[in-house]
Amino acid sequence: MRRVTVALDPPYDVVVGVECFDAASDVLGAPRRVALVSQGTVATEHAPRAAATLQGGGHDVECLTIPDGEAAKTLHTVETLGRALAQAGLRRG
Repeated sequence: MRRVTVALDPPYDVVVGVECFDAASDVLGAPRRVALVSQGTVATEHAPRAAATLQGGGHDVECLTIPDGEAAKTLHTVETLGRALAQAGLRRG
C-alpha cells in the first residue's frame, strides 16, 4: 500500500494498492459514515468486499454508483452524485 500526497491547498492523501481493501477501515480511522463511490462495473466486482471491510471496522457505508466510461464524466454526473451525497446526509468533514 502506498500513500501519495496530492499537493493542493489544502493537500490530501490518496492511498493506493491492492492492500487497500483489507486496510480501508484502518486508513479511515475512527468509525464514521462514509460514501463508497464507484462506476457500476467496478462496483459489481469490488464494492461488496470494500463495504464489508468498512462495515467490519464500524463504519456506516453508503454505496453510490455512477455510470461507466468517459461519457459519464459530465457535470450532470457530478450533480447527481452531489445530490445523492447530500440526501444521504454526507457532507465534508
